[in-house]
Amino acid sequence: MLVASYYYWQRNVQRPPAPVEAPPPQAETEPVIRHPIQPAEVSALPPLDESDEATRDALAGLISQDWIREFFQLEGIVRRIVVTIDNLPRRQVPLKYMPVKPTGPQFLAIGDEESIFLNPDNYRRYTPYVRLAEAVETRSS
Repeated sequence: MLVASYYYWQRNVQRPPAPVEAPPPQAETEPVIRHPIQPAEVSALPPLDESDEATRDALAGLISQDWIREFFQLEGIVRRIVVTIDNLPRRQVPLKYMPVKPTGPQFLAIGDEESIFLNPDNYRRYTPYVRLAEAVETRSS
């Protein structure tokens, strides 16, 4: 009876679960590149202080020289673009460093101190800039 009791006790004793072995580490594989980008041929860039002419030439490939002179502040344009991009997340961008010339005439509003509204004529200030954006060739040949 003693043997039967021991056998019964051994079968009903709660044993800790067997340790689970971690799966073997898998070899890291490179992700599959589905749409590779072919690097463009890039010529050497001019020094920053001499980059205005190259930038002006690049703009001339998109729009006419007349529009370039009308809309862009060409002196130090690369620095102006960098300052503008750098300041985009901020609440204000320093206007004196903008690469584009400001719109004219001055901002227009109508109403009195209690209720001020945009003057409908205010939107006309942006018409030349909209025409500029429409004129840019966006398809490459």
